[in-house]
Amino acid sequence: MKLPPAPRKGNKVFADGHKGTFTVIRVDKGRGVADLELTTGTHKIEKNIPFNALHPADEDVNQAAARVVREATEK
Repeated sequence: MKLPPAPRKGNKVFADGHKGTFTVIRVDKGRGVADLELTTGTHKIEKNIPFNALHPADEDVNQAAARVVREATEK
């Protein structure tokens, strides 16, 4: 199974199971997780979010739909 790409510090992302847009503030490639900060200015931080739960915030609707279908059909 292909590993998801590691995000970079400063990337804007969405995270499965979390509402809002986040900024990546720390990346741990060894564990495959990242810490995220909500972009609303509340300084809410979500820690140790797996790379496979992160999606670029700049993906358009068609890309998001294709990703959902691809993820649902992978085994």
